[in-house]
Amino acid sequence: MAASAAAADAWVTPTDEEAREGLDEQAAAWVTGAKVAAVRAAALKDSRAKPGTAYADLLEKCLFVRRWLVAREGDVEEATKMLLRHLQWRQEECPWFPELPPTDRIVDDLSRGKVMRHGTSITGKPCLYVFADKHSVHDTTQERTQELVIYSIEQTVRTLGRTGGAVVIFDFKDAPWSAMDTDAAKYVVRMLSLNYPESLDRILIVNYGMLFSALWTVISPFLSARTTAKVKFVTEAQLTELIAPEQLPVRLGGTADVEPDEIGDSRPVSATS
Repeated sequence: MAASAAAADAWVTPTDEEAREGLDEQAAAWVTGAKVAAVRAAALKDSRAKPGTAYADLLEKCLFVRRWLVAREGDVEEATKMLLRHLQWRQEECPWFPELPPTDRIVDDLSRGKVMRHGTSITGKPCLYVFADKHSVHDTTQERTQELVIYSIEQTVRTLGRTGGAVVIFDFKDAPWSAMDTDAAKYVVRMLSLNYPESLDRILIVNYGMLFSALWTVISPFLSARTTAKVKFVTEAQLTELIAPEQLPVRLGGTADVEPDEIGDSRPVSATS
């Protein structure tokens, strides 16, 4: 405990340059080192963020704290309120934290290959693939889907480091109507907005059609203008301009012969043949 307290005392306010590292021009205008320090200091007064707790450890990371500032366009007071609501959510809904969520209740969903973390984009962002054809509202429950969403996001954001946000690729190839899960889509939007702001660099939608158009009509009004700007509808050919062929799975026109494993990571297809 004493060591953690000493580490907290040794925390140094980042320079503006450090606080803005990797941000786009718009986001950088909302962030300064002093603002990051102010949000952190206010959050540390909360009882959940006592020295030595996992919550206090989160607040040691400039990149974590600044996400809330960007989400609230540089408003320190509103960013602090948002961050404290997030800490409350973690305390009430995430008993597994700081570990990853358990997979025992979503093992069937993972074994179907609904999600896969694999490789990076051309700009070095970690990639998460979501294969809609593997999902059906008839084969799971809303609770399990929500647990899969949180597991996938947590698994991905912990790899971000200083690279900024992740790239999420939604593949709707051969997806039936039962895969157009509006409740799940709304939940994803809500979680990203409230608890994982600025965790995405880009959202790529591929092999979309009329069915997805109906889903998009439902969820797009819930997206902020900043998030909507990150959504890009692409063809498989265009994917290779954003993700190198050797990093892109074969099913999407790349040369990476991989498939999802039982925890949502990738493995060579030959490993199961």
